Parts: sequence; C-alpha cells; structure tokens
Amino acid sequence: MFMKKFSIKQLFSYGAAIFIQKFTAFLILPIIAGYLSLSEFGLVNQIVSIGGFYILIVMFGLDESIAKKGFDSDEKRGAYMLNGFVLLALNIAIFCMLTLFFSDFFYINFLGDVENVFIVLSIALVSSSPFYIVYLKVLRLSNKSKEFFLVVLAQVVIQTTLMLSLIVGSGMGAKGFILSHLISS
Repeated sequence: MFMKKFSIKQLFSYGAAIFIQKFTAFLILPIIAGYLSLSEFGLVNQIVSIGGFYILIVMFGLDESIAKKGFDSDEKRGAYMLNGFVLLALNIAIFCMLTLFFSDFFYINFLGDVENVFIVLSIALVSSSPFYIVYLKVLRLSNKSKEFFLVVLAQVVIQTTLMLSLIVGSGMGAKGFILSHLISS
C-alpha cells in the first residue's frame, strides 16, 4: 500500500530538492562570508537562530496538524486547511503585536543594541516562513514531488540570486542576507 503511493521517483525528487538546497548553501557560504564582517555574520546567525525558535512557537505544531488533518477526510479537507491557516495567521498576528511592543524582551535581550530594521526584518521573516513550511509539508504529504521540487528549486534560485545581488552587488551586508531569506520565503 505504502509503495503504491510513494515511489522511488518521489523519494529521489524530494532528496534531490533538499540536496540542491543544502549544496547551494554550502557553495555560496564562502562567497557571502567574504562580504560580511565578523560582527555581521554573527548577527545574521543570531537573528536566524532566534527567528527559527520563534517560528516553532508561532507554528505551535500547526504545520503537522494542517498537513495531516487535511488528508483525513476528503470532504472536510478544505475546511481543515482553511481553519488551520486562519489559526496560523492569528498566531502570527499575535506574535507580531507582542514582539513589536516588547522587542526589548524578544530581541534586544538576545541581540544587544541592534538596529530596528533587523528586528522588523526578523519579525517579517518569522511571519512569512510558517506558510512556506506548511505549504512544503502539504506538498510532501499529498505526494506532489514534482511541485515540491520546483518550489524548492525556485526558492534556492531566488534566494541565491538575491544574496549575490544584495550582499555582493549592493553591499547591503547583514540586511541583504536577512532580506534575501525574507523575500524567498
């Protein structure tokens, strides 16, 4: 039963997409690192790490719930998906309000004295990433390996192009790094 729904071709497609994503990051890192100062590189890593933690809090397991519940029943799939995404949007709205009003607690305590643009970019990244993550999970669970591969490939191309343009070409440094992640998610 499982092998009928999940083929070697799909496994290869998912694996290839993730490999391309990780390998591209491995290739581009030395280029980007050459254009970021040590403090910018550290700041970017801190922002990405803190953002990843906040994404887990914002999603609150909704990624699994939306993806799995949406496939429990064909007739209720649309309702489950809609309700899950509305709840995710509500979580994100609450997170945005809390972090904007209490940025000292959510960001300054971890990052020190940082420009507000980094806080805003991080909040925007935390707000957009869960939708992308859930979408990829839905594609995987619905066995849409071709669409999954194309979405990941597009994200890699867009993010790599933006990183090279914003960091190397425009000299935006850490702001360009975060912005490229934000736009590609």
